[in-house]
Amino acid sequence: MYKRTLGTVVAVIGLLCVLGAAGLTLMNVRTDNKAAVMTSDILSRVLASEPVPGSSDTDPGEDEEETPRYPLPNERRLRSRIPEPEMKTVLVDGYEYIGVLTIPRTGSELPVMSTCTDRTINVSPGRYYGTPEKGPFVIGGHNYISHLGRLDWLREGDEVLFTDVEGVSYLYKVAGSEILNAGDGRKLVSDEWDLSLFTCTFSGAQRLTVRCLRAESEDETP
Repeated sequence: MYKRTLGTVVAVIGLLCVLGAAGLTLMNVRTDNKAAVMTSDILSRVLASEPVPGSSDTDPGEDEEETPRYPLPNERRLRSRIPEPEMKTVLVDGYEYIGVLTIPRTGSELPVMSTCTDRTINVSPGRYYGTPEKGPFVIGGHNYISHLGRLDWLREGDEVLFTDVEGVSYLYKVAGSEILNAGDGRKLVSDEWDLSLFTCTFSGAQRLTVRCLRAESEDETP
C-alpha cells in the first residue's frame, strides 16, 4: 500500500513537472511570436523614417536612471565615453533607433535601438556601447529567436552588416565567440573587436558574445 501511494505521488509530481515545462514552453513561444510581429512592424517604420540628431545616451533623462539589463560596474562612466559625434536616430513609438542589423546566416534583419536597458530590450536589440564609425561597437538583445536567439549559429567568417539611419553600411566578419558570466559585463567592451553582439544563454546566467572585425563594404562611405 505504501509503495503504491508513493508511486502515485511520484507520478503526479512528474506529470505536474511536464505540464509546467509545457506551459513555460508555450509562454516562450507566444512571447517570441509577439516579439517577431513587433520587430517586423518596427523595422518597416525605421526604414521609412527620416533621421534626426541622436542624443539619448549623453543627455540626462529617464534612461540615465535605469539599470541596464547587463550592467557594467562603472556603467555611467562608460556610457559617457560613447564617441562623438553622436549617432543620428529615427523615432518610432517614443523610442530612438540608430539603424538595422542584418545577419545573413540567421536570416535576421533587426532594428537597433539607441540604448540597451531593461525597458528597451523587450522591444528590440539595442546599442550597449559605442558607435560603428569609431568602435568598439556593442549590441545586445534578448535570446528570442526573433531577436538574437540564433547567435550560436554564427561561425568564423560569417558576415554581419549594420546600416545606420542615413544609409551608411558597416560590414563585419565574425572572428569568434565566447561565453561571459553575468558579472563580467566589463568584458563586453573591448578595443580588440570592432563589433560585439551578445545575448543570454538559455539559463540566463551567462552571455553568449560574438566578436567581429570590420571588413570592406562597397556601400561604406570613406
